[in-house]
Amino acid sequence: MSRFLHTIEEFWKASLPVASCIFFVLMMLMPLSIHGPLVTVKMILSAFPLMALCFWIVNQPEHFGVGWSFIIGFMQDVLLGQPLGMTALAYLGADFFLRGQGHFFLQQSFQHLWMMFAVVMVGVSAVQWLIASLMMHNWIDVMPMLVRVALGILFFPLVAFLLHQMQRSVFGRA
Repeated sequence: MSRFLHTIEEFWKASLPVASCIFFVLMMLMPLSIHGPLVTVKMILSAFPLMALCFWIVNQPEHFGVGWSFIIGFMQDVLLGQPLGMTALAYLGADFFLRGQGHFFLQQSFQHLWMMFAVVMVGVSAVQWLIASLMMHNWIDVMPMLVRVALGILFFPLVAFLLHQMQRSVFGRA
């Protein structure tokens, strides 16, 4: 393989985890108008960046540094008009938690990873809800947050499967 192609391959490997998270953040900006009684498509999509972040921290930590969790969270805050630093702080907390437990996940089944994502999803959502409530000087309705958590946990296997397929095709391992 030529040196140029090897460089391109290495760049692709190094950028895939971050690029997939940024892609999911940008998906939340799409103008979608499908509404249900409690659910909007944006509520489902809002959990996708965290799903990708968790997947890559556990499976490719060497290609997803701690700083990326903060940057992606901050980018999400800026693009969605959320209080600056709210998601960045929550994602940073999730990152530190997952890195501390990452070795445990690699030895376990997918169900363990799914359960740990559920814990992270609850924690991140609770931090975001608390920060937003404190900034508004009023307790925000908790129901949308609970629906978002439930949908995030429900859709995690689908997103994890897609990311796993990407990981296998780019990194050549499960």
